[in-house]
Amino acid sequence: LLYTGARSNEICGLRCDDISDGVIHIRNRPEYNQRTKNTKDRQVPIHAALLDLGFDDFCKAQMNLGYDRIFPALKLSAGKWNVNYGKQFNRSFKTKFLVGYTKEQLKAKDLHTFRKTCIFWFVKSGKIDNLIQLATLQSIVGHVEAVELGSLQASLQSSQLTIEGYGGGFVVDQESLIKQLDYDVDLSPLLTK
Repeated sequence: LLYTGARSNEICGLRCDDISDGVIHIRNRPEYNQRTKNTKDRQVPIHAALLDLGFDDFCKAQMNLGYDRIFPALKLSAGKWNVNYGKQFNRSFKTKFLVGYTKEQLKAKDLHTFRKTCIFWFVKSGKIDNLIQLATLQSIVGHVEAVELGSLQASLQSSQLTIEGYGGGFVVDQESLIKQLDYDVDLSPLLTK
């Protein structure tokens, strides 16, 4: 979630065939209970941090074990894959790792916080300073919520707004943008031994 900007239900519902060639394909396929908010498919390059943690190998192993879904232990609840995982996150992760927060602050932290963190990282780091980069970010996360878009617009207005190749179109380079994402966090404790 933190390295894709995806919604939790999009990640929790991933199927093995959604991962290929270094890309996570986020698809709207109602027949598999996979839904995107705007019903449009998109793709997200797999961040190097996830590759370093073995995400690609994990996905291949799930397929080799005969699973059709990446996270087969997650069960469908109320038409979504993330419901029970979200409850587990609230019970375990938040209480173990988010110490020092008030009850009100903890209530505001949920799985969607990871999506917001990814989007706001780009805004606060100054990586989104032109319309091409904004379009690229939107192509990765789907669409940007109104409150997030307001922050992006303020960031763009305070910078030198430029468009390369004015009038000639542009290329959305997701991989270059996602490579810039760096939380400066040591993920080595997550490596499997």
